[in-house]
Amino acid sequence: MSIETTLTMFSLLLQAVSGYLLGPSEVTGAIGGSVIIPCYFNPISANIHGRKFWCKMTRQNCITIISTNNYIAQNYINRTNLVIDRNYFQINMTNLQRWENGIYRCGIGNNNNLNYYNVNLTISGGKNIPYSTVIIIANFKESITINCPVHKNTTTKWNYWCKMNKKGGPTCDMIVNSSGYVHKNFWGRVLIHEVSNTSDFKVLVNNIKINDFGFYRCGTGKFEDGSNWTDIHIHTINPSDTIRHWNSKPLIRSPGELFEVQCKIPKSFLSVSLVYWCHWNETGCLRLIDSDGFIQEGFQSRISMSDRTYTIKISQLELGDTGYYWCFITDGKNIETSSVEVHIIETTTSHYSQTLSSTGNVSFATLLTTNIRQENTTWDHITITERNQTGGATIAQIATVPIPTTNSTQG
Repeated sequence: MSIETTLTMFSLLLQAVSGYLLGPSEVTGAIGGSVIIPCYFNPISANIHGRKFWCKMTRQNCITIISTNNYIAQNYINRTNLVIDRNYFQINMTNLQRWENGIYRCGIGNNNNLNYYNVNLTISGGKNIPYSTVIIIANFKESITINCPVHKNTTTKWNYWCKMNKKGGPTCDMIVNSSGYVHKNFWGRVLIHEVSNTSDFKVLVNNIKINDFGFYRCGTGKFEDGSNWTDIHIHTINPSDTIRHWNSKPLIRSPGELFEVQCKIPKSFLSVSLVYWCHWNETGCLRLIDSDGFIQEGFQSRISMSDRTYTIKISQLELGDTGYYWCFITDGKNIETSSVEVHIIETTTSHYSQTLSSTGNVSFATLLTTNIRQENTTWDHITITERNQTGGATIAQIATVPIPTTNSTQG
């Protein structure tokens, strides 16, 4: 085993013990401009009190540029500093030069080769510079809000969020846009949310999955134009105890029944200014009820929200109620969202009976075929039940075969 492999394995082991150390994988700056590189860490004692550093990779080593040991390299005096907060530190670099392109490390510890995160810094001579670079630490099954600022002189209203893909050259795979496209991996759990009185927008994502981590961009216009975008680096970690979200399994109901769901308030919210419940689609989310007393027309007699627990009940369900529902919770500044998938099904049943051979007791076999219909999907259920004549124990065997006939267009 090589020394490099051994150091890499030891670094991974060290991070597992000390918790996460996360930063942006890509940062872009302009010649003469500035960049801010934030690096987040698990706020345990070893990380809080450990040496923080920023170094640049060479062929063999990572040469320290600045550290909290009161060190700064000669070429970076008066244009680079390191600022520390409780759970992150950030490096500010100004008056950027072309030769500063390269791979850097932000890390914690006395050795630059152990506990670190690699950052690729690109210095561009053109105008294609992101509006900002954002790091989001997302908890599994929870939600995130991505702020996407837009320049005031922007004329296009076409907003997008995409995931960077370097295979075959830098491209960005579309996740969602304001024209109604939604990638199949985010179906029902992503939404572009316009910000009132500004041209800015937010991307809301819930039911976070582990493989949602990666390098994203949100912006206006077309990605190929290379202007007016924000770089987003999403890291997914184990779930926290701040909020318990709904089970990801869909709710199955029949017409005429009801379902009941509670919107959980995050512990981090000191107050709640608004809670509302809406029906998701590719271009938005139709508000059905909110905590200010609003009820969508046509739902007055069959939807309610409790004042204290924010429990939503929808009764007299119809086939058209099938879909994804979102709960929005805001404290006036932050937004928390959750989603649940609901299937409204209708069943028709046919019976087939046949006498089986028996000695003494006559047995019957009943074939129960159930056809479940909803707007976009058909399921067939076959149940074979065998009973003896005297009404003894029932032995049932169920086989379920879903036959999708989905008409909706997903990316």
